[in-house]
Amino acid sequence: IGSTLYYASDAYLGRTLNTTLAADDTSGSLSLKLTSAHNLPAAGQVVIGKTVISYTSVDNNYLQGLTRPAYGTTDADHTSGDVIIGFHDTFQVLKAQDNLYHPIESYVGKVCVGDGRYVAAWNEETWDNDALTLAEGYRISSLKVYGDNLVLGTFQGTNFHSFPGRLFTWDGVSDLPEETQALQEGISAMDVWKGNLIIWAGAKGNIYQYDGAVISKIKSVPEIEIDAITTVYPGATGIVEGNLLFGLSGRRILSVSDGAGSIPGVYSLGQKDSSKPIALTL
Repeated sequence: IGSTLYYASDAYLGRTLNTTLAADDTSGSLSLKLTSAHNLPAAGQVVIGKTVISYTSVDNNYLQGLTRPAYGTTDADHTSGDVIIGFHDTFQVLKAQDNLYHPIESYVGKVCVGDGRYVAAWNEETWDNDALTLAEGYRISSLKVYGDNLVLGTFQGTNFHSFPGRLFTWDGVSDLPEETQALQEGISAMDVWKGNLIIWAGAKGNIYQYDGAVISKIKSVPEIEIDAITTVYPGATGIVEGNLLFGLSGRRILSVSDGAGSIPGVYSLGQKDSSKPIALTL
């Protein structure tokens, strides 16, 4: 939302905080004067330009006990007015504190976070760590805005291939999801491409398409071993020059003569126009 970035760990929603230097800063200085340290945690890290600086305390608008540079960055002089980015890792507490995936999506003015079977929501004023609750056993792997709804991709258990998955849609307000669509495989990732929601599911490279009414299978990554487990992990997708790219991990037979080979790679879905078939390339 705006210039603020949000991120999640197992237990918390974190966010960045932007402020500026209130005075010139010299490389090696042991304190920083900010225009405002409001909402910065009592200890943590800030970024100025290409320099990461750790601090141990906040006194009014001064950061004290500096370690600079940190995390392998390079120290430098900085000028009053330079932008400082701080990190509040424990901004809000998640309910399920799920230890796998926490997808984040901006929807109807809210930051929505998948957390186990819950969707948590922050609207810059109010935090609701169970704005939506799914049935017991479902875990949210992916969130994507599609049409007027927030779509939730889910799986069960600890992986994407042992149990069926389900697609849920939500209006951001109701206590229950509006619609559900079942899949025989757990959903691992989603993206919107050419007016449809593209879904990756299971362990065999299967790719599905959702048009707002029906889920249909459109492609499969070829020549995957019978006993192989492949995954397109949440967030491992993106659109570049009109093509939909995704990263696939696992193992695959390259050819009969080559036998089992290295599979990690970036694949692409492309379509010249709506009258042409969708092409899958590595």
